[in-house]
This record gives sequence, structure tokens and C-alpha cells, in this order.
Amino acid sequence: MFRSDPQFPFRLGAGNSDELQEFMFWLEAQCLEADWRLNAFLRSLEATRGKGRHAASFIESLNKLLPDHPRLVVQCLAKLTEAALTEEYFYVQSEQVMPILEAGLESEDNATLEAAQTAQDNLLRAGHSEFLNVAESAAS
Repeated sequence: MFRSDPQFPFRLGAGNSDELQEFMFWLEAQCLEADWRLNAFLRSLEATRGKGRHAASFIESLNKLLPDHPRLVVQCLAKLTEAALTEEYFYVQSEQVMPILEAGLESEDNATLEAAQTAQDNLLRAGHSEFLNVAESAAS
């Protein structure tokens, strides 16, 4: 299994958001370590401010990694939802987002909890009211 791609830091440094959106598909590349994929994805999201046309597929990928990497997955979701505040069309499937939000809001890790709250706030501010009571449903 490869640990990383040597070109990624170079491409990240170039800061071309269109190009970085293509790198984000490495999230599914199982030949790369999950930790590296999630950190690279998070760094790409930071550089692109989450903008892209594939939020739903990224969230599906994040769900697969959630059991073993909850902190990074929730942080990626928070960064991904930043685009919901600026993009005209930001579509997510609530049944895909809910498990990530619930895991984050139930977490005892402060960074994970804060990232989940940020993601929820971003989604609510973007008009996704279906995420209003996630904390209550996670508690029950």
C-alpha cells in the first residue's frame, strides 16, 4: 500500500482549485492509506473552500471511513459544508450526512464535536432544515 503521492504537496502548493478538485477523488483510492487520503482531502477542501460538484459522492466516501477515522471524517464534512454557504446548488443526501453529524455530536473529543457543530451550522444556514434536530436524535 502506498503511503502518499509525492506530487500532491507540489500540486497543493500551486493552489489551483480546479486541479485540486480532481485530486479530491483520491479519497476513494484504497491503494493509499486512509489517514493520508483523509488528510489530503481535508487540505484540498481548505484550499478550495469545499467548492466542487461532487459533495454527495464525497460524503458517501466519508461514511465508509467514519468507523475508523471519526475525527478526520467529521472535520472533512465541516470543510465540505463551507461550500453550502456560497454555492447556489449544494445537494447532500440527509441519510448520508446524518451518521457523520451524529458521530461528531456524540463525540467526547472537543475538536470532533466542534467540527460537527460547524458542519451542522453551515447546513442550517444554507437552508437545510432537516439537520436542525440532529443532536436530539443522536441523544435518543
